Amino acid sequence: MPHTVRAALVQTEWTGDAESMMAAHEKYARDAAAQGARVIGFQEVFNAPYFCQVQEPEHHRWAEPVPDGPTVTRFGALARELNMVMVLPVFEVEKPGFYYNTAAVIDADGTYLGKYRKHHIPQVKGFWEKYYFRPGNLGWPVFDTTVGRIGVYICYDRHFPEGWRALGLAGAQLVYNPSATSRGLSAYLWKLEQPAAAVANAYFVAAINRVGVEEYGDNDFYGSSYFVDPRGRFVGDVASDTDAELVVRDLDLDLVDEVRQQWAFYRDRRPDAYGPLVEGRPMTRTLISGGLVVTASEELEADVLVEGGKVAALALRGSDPARSWAASGARTIDATGHYVVPGGVDGHTHMEMPFGGTRSADTFETGTRAAAWGGTTTIVDFAIQRPGESVRAGVDAWMAKADGACAVDYAFHAILSDVNESSLKEMDALVDEGITSFKLFMAYPGVFYSDDGQILRAMQRGAANGALTMMHAENGIAIDVLVEQALAEGRTDPRYHGEVRKALLESEATHRAIQLARVAGAPLYVVHVSATEAVAELARARDLGLNVFGETCPQYLFLSTDNLAEPGFEGAKYVCSTPLRPRDHQEHLWRALRTNDLSVVSTDHCPFCFVGQKDLGVGDFSRIPNGMPGVEHRMDLLHQAVVEGHISRRRWIELACATPARMFGMYPKKGTVAPGADADLVVYDPGAEQTLSAATHHMNVDYSAYEGKRVTGRARTVLSRGRVIVDDGSYLGSAGDGSYVPRSTCQYLV
Repeated sequence: MPHTVRAALVQTEWTGDAESMMAAHEKYARDAAAQGARVIGFQEVFNAPYFCQVQEPEHHRWAEPVPDGPTVTRFGALARELNMVMVLPVFEVEKPGFYYNTAAVIDADGTYLGKYRKHHIPQVKGFWEKYYFRPGNLGWPVFDTTVGRIGVYICYDRHFPEGWRALGLAGAQLVYNPSATSRGLSAYLWKLEQPAAAVANAYFVAAINRVGVEEYGDNDFYGSSYFVDPRGRFVGDVASDTDAELVVRDLDLDLVDEVRQQWAFYRDRRPDAYGPLVEGRPMTRTLISGGLVVTASEELEADVLVEGGKVAALALRGSDPARSWAASGARTIDATGHYVVPGGVDGHTHMEMPFGGTRSADTFETGTRAAAWGGTTTIVDFAIQRPGESVRAGVDAWMAKADGACAVDYAFHAILSDVNESSLKEMDALVDEGITSFKLFMAYPGVFYSDDGQILRAMQRGAANGALTMMHAENGIAIDVLVEQALAEGRTDPRYHGEVRKALLESEATHRAIQLARVAGAPLYVVHVSATEAVAELARARDLGLNVFGETCPQYLFLSTDNLAEPGFEGAKYVCSTPLRPRDHQEHLWRALRTNDLSVVSTDHCPFCFVGQKDLGVGDFSRIPNGMPGVEHRMDLLHQAVVEGHISRRRWIELACATPARMFGMYPKKGTVAPGADADLVVYDPGAEQTLSAATHHMNVDYSAYEGKRVTGRARTVLSRGRVIVDDGSYLGSAGDGSYVPRSTCQYLV
């Protein structure tokens, strides 16, 4: 006897309030039941407006627990009354700060069967969903209901075939796809993607869309909801593109088995061959030939073979293996006259960082794209714990920002802004999960500042769990006194930012951090070292054999207080902390980089536009957002240092690639060119001349800190895990190419 299920879906407009919206859907459910429907599904976040057209915290009010919230409870009772299976898409709050785009599934007896959480979260104009929702973390469940096996895949998910397939492999017969989709560029996909998914996975799909224009934006939701069968055919007519409508159709579920037997897509799958594909790696061989391979330890005229996103092998140029690779049909990248170097590892960036009433101008998408242009293929950003919240909440928030946005690989440190027993315990779990470094601040009282007792406790915890303590070393209490005095005396221009943040206050804090680390028996990494006096403290500690490390940044090597003192308000472009120092500090920094008293060059990339952000501090230098752009130019500026004789080629790679990879637990996966390493590679043209300028850079900021500076050297071709993302002036990558990298602990500890 045929297994036919009468199924329903609802597309409708927003009624203006939650109660009338739910009442309308109760009526739709009763009408569907009266027509014999046994299962019904509603549109995305059905009991609320589509508030993601704006980014406003007030809209968290629509969220409720699942399954114990009022909507699931109310419709669970209705499902039992009508003997009807229900798919209920709602805005879920799991606990404070943990929000999801969710669909609850209720069986015909009113039993809550479980929920699906939307995996793929967009963040574009009119669909600002990352502001509200965390990515789903419950997999792709399929629910055994009274009418059959039902799955859910929400809205933007539909663009990603992997989830459709996961639902099919789990035995889904009917997949509800509730959406909020508006007229525009992708509208023509509405009648292509879901039918294609139904065919590829041999099940029915219920595609549901909202209708009309709502109060929080101008998105025009075009309805056009439908059912489609496993052969890709619409079941009955497609619904109106302008009017609310209840769609009821008979679905012959026997067709699922029939199609799976006839079109043997599941039988002919090749999961054994999909590993590289699933990991985002290319399936083909790539040969980089003719270049000089430069790593931190050697320089070698060798060809590099890439397979499956990894460096497979190196062979001397002209050797039998190299000739055989060239004859094997591998894609060849000619590196003649170029260096082949590891992709850069920038261990200190701040994408989308809130600071001083604004936020840094580069998103994870724009910032990592700029990094790629400059030959950096891995960044380590900072997830911020806000005072009063958990460290985990900060990590999860930053994970959500980066997810699906990054052009290159990324990892995270965590900033501890509220050191207490709870946050100290969280450190242990985060280290186990691959976040193995924690930053504390001796500066910024009232924002990020930790006192010596809190710092000591965090260091003691790091000594026990293997974490690396990172320190912003400036005496923030004393600096605040000097800031107050300067402003009271009318010294308000940007140059006074550098004058009040004195080198002695950097060195004092560096000394204090070192002594606290000695007491705790903990490793210490001092960030953005700018002053000769601070370098001297690091050198003394390292001479004692302590696990103490220092980082500096290109701005301290190439810029100075002369820039802070530029006429008018121009000096605001160079406001960062620690501040730029007089030019005579630079030679001491270069010497420390040569002697390894400074071990890493990172960017502290934290850009704020001159117009609209930096100018918040006109008339008060203390209100200028602290930070500068730099993620795109670090590799080139350090190569310029090779050209000028400050450092050697190998030291260039050591400072920019190998040491940060080791320091932050990613070596040899990152930071070198060796068999088994990720194929994060740069074909670098050492003779290319370029002029740095805001007119040509790719960072999302309206000025260049190095405007007009001529440098020699440029990344010509950039590979991220074997995929070419930049080539000869063209960007070939996309948001989402980058993957999250869990890290081990620091690899330098003695």
